[in-house]
Amino acid sequence: MEIKLDKMQGYLTSDRKFDQKSALKSTGVKAAICYKEEKDGKPVNQDMIRDEESLSTLVIRGLNTIFQDHTTPSEHQMVTLEITDIPKALCMVLNNEKQYTADERSLRYTEVKKSEYISDKEVELYNKWLNILYDVIDKKHGDFYRKYSKTENGAKKAMIKLAQENARFMVSVFMPTSITYTVPWIQINKIMTYMQKVVDNPMNDFEERLIPYFKEFIDKCINLDVAITKDSLYRNLISDEDLE
Repeated sequence: MEIKLDKMQGYLTSDRKFDQKSALKSTGVKAAICYKEEKDGKPVNQDMIRDEESLSTLVIRGLNTIFQDHTTPSEHQMVTLEITDIPKALCMVLNNEKQYTADERSLRYTEVKKSEYISDKEVELYNKWLNILYDVIDKKHGDFYRKYSKTENGAKKAMIKLAQENARFMVSVFMPTSITYTVPWIQINKIMTYMQKVVDNPMNDFEERLIPYFKEFIDKCINLDVAITKDSLYRNLISDEDLE
């Protein structure tokens, strides 16, 4: 599994890691809007907070909101992960959350081959049902597809896609695919907290099978500075003169 941060997204350092300090600064600004009092009779606005408060004040306030589980200020900062060779089962975990956007490669466009995830038997069953389903679709709906596509080749491709979409149920949910996944920064950390709980105490056989993928996902997010860890907090609090 390979995970990269989208180079077109915000909160990105020069080495394409997540810029936690900037994200915490932004969190601190959003949090201040909730309770800061007027100054000299002027309503508090975001520019005033950014211009008048120190980086340390903003970052520490941002951290405090996270530690207090007041996470709306840290839901504005988005993380976009570009993931390849991710098991479909892990996509299902990520897509089970409600606060995300995802573009995932469909198995209707993916050729099924034997791999560490897919056995010879699964490939055999997939191809068997691919042919059965194609014949059924052609027999019952071939005229429609030929009329709609206007060419025999176009009709065949459309029917193959539909057959592939249904034949995929013969294949393990651990088959690898690709996904672009955008989620609030704090939300992906909450998901990783859930993953770690499963790693530490799996409740069933399916969770047991997910453990190596959860571990790999967490490790790669730590390497990208997406994960909030003790080390990352330490760096945020001491690596800038304004934070000493």
